[in-house]
Amino acid sequence: MTDTSDRSWYNMIRIGSTITLEAWDNKYKNNLDWNHAWGAVPANAIPRGLWGIQPKTPGFGIATIKPQMGSLKDSSIEVPTIRGTIKAAYSYKTKKLQVYTIEIPANMVAEFEITPSQDKKLMLNGKKVVPDFGTVRLEPGKHKVKLVINSF
Repeated sequence: MTDTSDRSWYNMIRIGSTITLEAWDNKYKNNLDWNHAWGAVPANAIPRGLWGIQPKTPGFGIATIKPQMGSLKDSSIEVPTIRGTIKAAYSYKTKKLQVYTIEIPANMVAEFEITPSQDKKLMLNGKKVVPDFGTVRLEPGKHKVKLVINSF
């Protein structure tokens, strides 16, 4: 997804498209369609893979948020659902502190999931929480989740 060659999503932006194309570039298909669903993979891969935002119950009554940020320093996302938009931002502060700001729409709840370990501590809205089975329930509204990692 970070490729900048002529066979990339970046190239679609570079040649002026504001929506995904049928082919990577006009030179690969001179009569290409400028509104094609196959090229929209990042719109699905980022929310579901990087952020792990998925419905746990039909219609997003309960959402799951299981971020996998890897070496990213910052990320933000807005995921539209039938119940409203889930908004989230991530900031890598230090090796020992990572911060997530998450907004859940009024008519859903979410489960923030993190792989549990003894060296990880979670703070939810300024209070230490113990993630039951690796999850923390997020009610509707804005939340700040701090992941504090202690080195032994």
